[in-house]
Amino acid sequence: MYSLQTAIFWTLLISVPLVLGFGAVASSALMGRWVRYFIYPYLVILIFFSGSQYGLLEEESSRMIYGRGSGKLFFPFVTWYVFWLAGVVGFYALWNRLSPPEAAVRKFLLLFGLVFLGQLIAAPFLTKSIFYALHYSGTMYLMNAVIFVFVLLRAFRDEKSVRELLTLFMVSVFLRDCFGLFRYVFLGGDTANYYANFADLNIKLTFFDINDTILATMAAFMAAARLTDREEMRKRPWTQLALWGFLLLTSLVVILSFRRTAWIGYMAAGIAFLWLYRKRLNLFLVGIYGSLALVGVFSVWLYRFAPESHGGLLGALFPDASTAAGKLTTNTGRLFELRLALDTIREHVLLGVGNWGEYESSSDASVAFHRGQFFFMHSGFLHVWLKTGLIGLVAFAGALYVAARDSVRLHGVIESPRWKAFAALGLAGLAVSLPNILFGTPIIEYRTMQVMAFVLVLPYLARAAWLNPTEK
Repeated sequence: MYSLQTAIFWTLLISVPLVLGFGAVASSALMGRWVRYFIYPYLVILIFFSGSQYGLLEEESSRMIYGRGSGKLFFPFVTWYVFWLAGVVGFYALWNRLSPPEAAVRKFLLLFGLVFLGQLIAAPFLTKSIFYALHYSGTMYLMNAVIFVFVLLRAFRDEKSVRELLTLFMVSVFLRDCFGLFRYVFLGGDTANYYANFADLNIKLTFFDINDTILATMAAFMAAARLTDREEMRKRPWTQLALWGFLLLTSLVVILSFRRTAWIGYMAAGIAFLWLYRKRLNLFLVGIYGSLALVGVFSVWLYRFAPESHGGLLGALFPDASTAAGKLTTNTGRLFELRLALDTIREHVLLGVGNWGEYESSSDASVAFHRGQFFFMHSGFLHVWLKTGLIGLVAFAGALYVAARDSVRLHGVIESPRWKAFAALGLAGLAVSLPNILFGTPIIEYRTMQVMAFVLVLPYLARAAWLNPTEK
């Protein structure tokens, strides 16, 4: 068990910032009405700054923004900022007796929060370090996303505020993608390029961070949805031209990212768009353009994996998960890692191994990048299951499901074309994120979890804008 000195240390480390934070919250409670203006700079940071250092030859300070301050304050500055925002909106709601916004996703996120809290309480009794219970290798970043959902739902309650949010999102993504494409053409592309720097592939790319392509796809979806409003576009031809340009820009950013998860996610979001707007589209033209796009993506895909490809179609498309004969295998490669995780999950199905736990290790060369520390794997669902058990997995998957369901429902109910599209954007965001959730490492990435929080609230913000108009 811990010594008294250790207990005092952790008590002071956690309680002092909380007390100071409460004072800041209390003094700022009167500004809770305008808290969204403190959220906007944070969202701009999320959109403009990558958090991925994978593939870099040298460390870049701009990519460390999501970890700044953690050495002295335990949590990074950005995390403390989200905590402060949560305190402001929470205190303001209590002071003014505001009812919580209607959002089915809250129930599942609350359940996950209780699971997370339960692990924090249990950790000392299991002689586990609080440090690892709150470490990013667990589900701390997912808990941060839960808190950010709470902040966004409370801060944006009417049409004016949601319209500001939508404008900020579209303008910021446009500028970010312009930068990415300019850098690709004139400056050699993203410096975080694993393919060129470590795999000796002659490939440059727009963005390696999957969040940039997720945001680009969402912006492309929103632009395409607005283009289906033919009456509005006839009145505003320059807006129509700008939206087509925006759609082309964001699509190029995704294609030139050379990320397999980005391409699959983009196609998944495209399928969601075709389904939601099937009555407003010329399906014949969609079929022609869609076929050309698929051929183009397939060709780029084969070019990307040509140096690593094996025999057969599967070997060409998924060389990191197949044998030399071109058959998928769980004995080595990407799927071997997931098999190791599943072996441990089977022994801890209900409650998991805890945020501090790891799964079965292996000395196989295909998982050597873990360097003996098997605390994460390339699957968001399996990561949550491993760390928090079946209860945490149900809460996480349930939140994704109800957000997608409500996105579809509200898209069918809302009359305004703009807010109808904004509600549908939630489904698009989940669709483009799904490949990364299935086969990526989203749970241990701060930026990814914050973007997911933004996606989860979109249908509910669309409803708030529709039900609380500020302009007649």
